[in-house]
Amino acid sequence: MHTHAVVINATQNGDKWQSLGTDKIGKTGFIENVYANQIAFGKLYREAFKPPVEKLGYETEVVGKHGMWEMKGVPVEPFSTRSQEVREAAGPDASLKSRDVAALDTRKSKEAIDPAEKMVEWMNTLKETGFDIRGTVRPPMREPQSWPVHLPRR
Repeated sequence: MHTHAVVINATQNGDKWQSLGTDKIGKTGFIENVYANQIAFGKLYREAFKPPVEKLGYETEVVGKHGMWEMKGVPVEPFSTRSQEVREAAGPDASLKSRDVAALDTRKSKEAIDPAEKMVEWMNTLKETGFDIRGTVRPPMREPQSWPVHLPRR
């Protein structure tokens, strides 16, 4: 899972708007700090989603460094074709910068996609893996809470 976000390089200072500072020489400006801390920000982002997913009854498992996690039992590889392509181009032990370069080098132009056709493709991919999506879409019922329940007598 990931999110695309648009962030405006501006902040309100009193009654006026101004751009956030950059410092390419000293690398202490706003955007430089965002890039320098992108792994930490990514970890915060992922950790914010994990408790609600687990509260719904899904099991999660840590699957890599920097707090990466997945829903247990849900196949990922069949849907990670772009990630596989970048890994193959950059190499298995490539740095983040090398993977970024490989991602740009292997990027293809976007094509219009029919959502209904894509859904059929995804369902067929899941079927090929033997994964039962119904068991995941409807999480198991949780055990009843342990607080006392007082029912009226008849």
